[in-house]
Amino acid sequence: MRSARSIPPLHTAKRSSVGLDSSELGHPPAKFARVFARARDAGCFLFAHAGEEGPPAYVWEAIDLLGVNRVDHGNRSLEDGILVTRLARDRKPLTVCPLSNLRLRVVQDLAEHPLRRMLDRDLLVTLNSDDPAYFGGYVNDNFSAVQHSLDLDRGELVALARNSFVASMMPGRQGARACRVRSRGRGDLSLALAGNEAKSVRAWRGASSAHVGEARRGEPASADTRRAARA
Repeated sequence: MRSARSIPPLHTAKRSSVGLDSSELGHPPAKFARVFARARDAGCFLFAHAGEEGPPAYVWEAIDLLGVNRVDHGNRSLEDGILVTRLARDRKPLTVCPLSNLRLRVVQDLAEHPLRRMLDRDLLVTLNSDDPAYFGGYVNDNFSAVQHSLDLDRGELVALARNSFVASMMPGRQGARACRVRSRGRGDLSLALAGNEAKSVRAWRGASSAHVGEARRGEPASADTRRAARA
């Protein structure tokens, strides 16, 4: 709590964020609800590791108790069908780190990595490095590794790259403009990237704030919340 008191207010020129990382097991997100409440009141963007080692329940806590804008990792979300529906509906970003997962034995072989299944379930997945000095594999290494191990096609790789802009803290218009610049001269690809970024960013930011009332009261995802995810 002491560290949360010094969180600066969010302003237009500089965005602040607060994240939760390191080992998940034995440290459910609920333990950090008060710190995240102060960070949220300070206007910070919120992120948390959940569902890498920990169970799907940790992901529920991250999105409903902490009110995170983005879930880091989230691999085990696929074990809970209702949670998958909720994440897809709210366009909640999941930052997936395949080479780190391999090094930490979250998966035994990249061919077993859930990334493709996450894409197939319409989850807003991004491809990332994760402390590459420790675990190996910068971003391009991760793209190359999953392309070969999971046989991802060009469209799927483009979707992963596009998702990284949507999931960033960039304002919607800025993210859309960045995607247009990077896709210039690529015909139908430029149209696909230009049309959806602002809409997607608004969707996940809006969904993240929809449950602020519950989060501020320290309430877990209610039965009503989970039933709504079925709709």
